[in-house]
Amino acid sequence: MVIKFYDREKELTFLEEAYKKTEVKSIMLVLYGRRRVGKTELVKKFLKGKKSLYIFVEPKPERELLGELEKSSQGILGVAPRFRDWDEFLAFIFREMNGGVVVLDEFQNLLKVNPRVFSTIQRRWDEYQNASNVLLIFIGSYVGLMKKIFTDRKEPLFGRADFLVNLKPFTFFQTCEFLGRDIGECLQLYAMFGGIPKYLLYSFLFREKPLRLAEKLFIEEPAPLRDEGKHILVMEFGSEHKGYFSILQAVASGRATQKEIVDHTGLKKDTVGKYLHELINAYGIIKREYPLPGKKRSRLSRYFLMDNFYRFWFRFIYRNLSILESDPDRMVKIMEEQFNSYLGVVYEDAARELLIQLNRAGKLPLTFTEVGRWWSRGDEIDLVALDPASKNIAFFEVKWSSLGKRDADRILRDLMRKASLVQWHSQDRRERYGIIAKKIKGKEQLREKGIHAYDLDDIEEVMEKDG
Repeated sequence: MVIKFYDREKELTFLEEAYKKTEVKSIMLVLYGRRRVGKTELVKKFLKGKKSLYIFVEPKPERELLGELEKSSQGILGVAPRFRDWDEFLAFIFREMNGGVVVLDEFQNLLKVNPRVFSTIQRRWDEYQNASNVLLIFIGSYVGLMKKIFTDRKEPLFGRADFLVNLKPFTFFQTCEFLGRDIGECLQLYAMFGGIPKYLLYSFLFREKPLRLAEKLFIEEPAPLRDEGKHILVMEFGSEHKGYFSILQAVASGRATQKEIVDHTGLKKDTVGKYLHELINAYGIIKREYPLPGKKRSRLSRYFLMDNFYRFWFRFIYRNLSILESDPDRMVKIMEEQFNSYLGVVYEDAARELLIQLNRAGKLPLTFTEVGRWWSRGDEIDLVALDPASKNIAFFEVKWSSLGKRDADRILRDLMRKASLVQWHSQDRRERYGIIAKKIKGKEQLREKGIHAYDLDDIEEVMEKDG
């Protein structure tokens, strides 16, 4: 079976548009994103048929790397140029690569080769950007470091990039289309791997059921993904990784408030605050949410992992490493016993995506501009969708279970009780209610009563129509 390059049409179109702009001046484009998300594959697809120079930057001695650049450049000139330093290499790029594309992959590794090279790039860029026609692409996998290089005012390359592009993982819907499997299995695989193409490809290599695949990849030797989370994040966080790991493990275990994270980790409040700020703003691994609707008050905020692979790895692998190494069979049982509960958390994300898709397509009797969770004093509503202009608001409960009529009626009664606690245009708003579950028996009868009722069959139907 041949796995074809999938989706990314918007990103490819954007790269093509950036390339056209080099008719006017040179363009600097920064493409960053977490490891395994497909940055290099995207750029190599884009480079086909173009005059291009691709360089993978390994952290090695400077003279050795410059020698490799000489060899890579030989195919363009027919003879190998000589680069005594980075200044000569950059001059070559702007002189000889007019109308072409130059790619430096794992660009942040230049810090280990020669940190002064960024000042050299800045000087040459300022000199040549308006006198040449080159698309210069810098690819990087260390998200925090790449952001610092190009957005920190103290850095030489601050403000030089024309475009900063964050290549994100596939959404749940994109993941399902990529996998082409049963919708329930798609959710399970998405819960383990997120929308990371590199990991999703394992489901093609091993045509196993999702939990059996997890055993092969995380538990049974050689367990190729057992240490994956550690390897990637240690490289990202460096010497401070233990503190970051403690916080990520706490959030993955359901500790959502700063106080809960402090109590779980034993770290000082100021330290937790610093790490959370970095995890949100520099690394993009955690998101901070506030109850919707409502004002953004710090004491009400909660923290959630954005990446399902990290969420799964911290919840099942990292926290159970000693069990995994000493008693793999017990580790398998733990995963089997707890996985269904974990799916409930992930299904909320899929349900949110369903509502967004239906809203875009105009398939809901109300439109909304915001969607999120609501919570207050022990009460929670899984999803609230609202439109301030029209004062429409809809409340949804999400259940990863099969519901009968009695189950649905009980859930709706409690949902209406909690909705009455939501203080937002209480006197003149228009309310709707809904349930999104794994399976709903009698959902047509619920719809006749004005209830939004959706299950996996509806998600699959929406995906087929979108496709």
